[in-house]
Amino acid sequence: ELHEVGRALAAAGIALRSRSQALAESEALLARALHAAQVATWEWQPASDYYHGSPGREAMYGRPRGSLRDRASVLAAAHPEDRPLLAAAQERCLRPGADHYEATYRTIWPDGRIRWLHSQGAVLERDAEGRPLRVSGVLRDVTESRRAAERERLLAAEVDHRARNVLAVVLSMLQLSRADDAARYAEAVRGRVAALARAHTLLSRERWDGSNLLALAREVLGAQPGGARITLQGPPLALAAHAVQPLSMVLHELSTNAAQHGALSRAEGHVTLAWRLQEGRLLLEWQEHGGPPAPPPAPGFGLKVVQATVRRQLAGTLELNWGPEGLGCRISLPLSMLQEGMPLPQARRAG
Repeated sequence: ELHEVGRALAAAGIALRSRSQALAESEALLARALHAAQVATWEWQPASDYYHGSPGREAMYGRPRGSLRDRASVLAAAHPEDRPLLAAAQERCLRPGADHYEATYRTIWPDGRIRWLHSQGAVLERDAEGRPLRVSGVLRDVTESRRAAERERLLAAEVDHRARNVLAVVLSMLQLSRADDAARYAEAVRGRVAALARAHTLLSRERWDGSNLLALAREVLGAQPGGARITLQGPPLALAAHAVQPLSMVLHELSTNAAQHGALSRAEGHVTLAWRLQEGRLLLEWQEHGGPPAPPPAPGFGLKVVQATVRRQLAGTLELNWGPEGLGCRISLPLSMLQEGMPLPQARRAG
């Protein structure tokens, strides 16, 4: 009889060890899955105010394991602005009939980094009077998804702003273009819209983060008749996105004027576009060589577009000089308008 008892105890021991091993393997597998998914489990026992959970729960707060053991420590790990939100979510799940718990909030790590967390759970057990005994749930790091949503929101706002700006520029172009000759009017408008399209393409390639002056000049001037006879000289200069379209219009109008009336209308003519930085300003110099000797009596509509764009949209100054070989144009622009993300003044309607 004792022998049978011994055999039973041995079998029970083997079964217990087997189950313990299986449980350990299952817990290890769950821990690896939770870590890979950036998820942790948690449980709160409101009666004793005791928090515990899976390995990695405290790490999502940037805290050592075992440091967040009660409600006060969890609230203290949350961003000060989000603590009332988290406390309110905890209070709601303590009410009779309110079994669901959910909160999205920020936590500040000891090194100053801010992470977004989403906690979701439910009341699993209540006492006879309906008070919750166990609240369990999962905790996820949703920082990247929050950042992606913010980038999408900013991009949508930027696209909306750019679309409105393009429509305003097109309206200004229509008003500034001469309409006394239908064919010339259509050609002028087509060229100006094409210049805007090239600027849009350049910005799209750079994901609307802006561009640089050399790339913009190559994009706009390279597509113009005689563009191969335009020499570019200047240092690297980053441009904010809002400055790219106005500058593209300036370069388009200068090159179109040179092709129709100036140095590029002659086979031997050529142009130098040079720029430099001086005392917080960008100085652009457009100089034609080998053009017609006699200057036009007054600036045409294309140069009026240049003047309006420089002065009204880029807050700059402009000087036009006709020398013996063609037009010289000196433009001075504040770098703060070109690089620091400052919104440009709204284009005024030209009457």
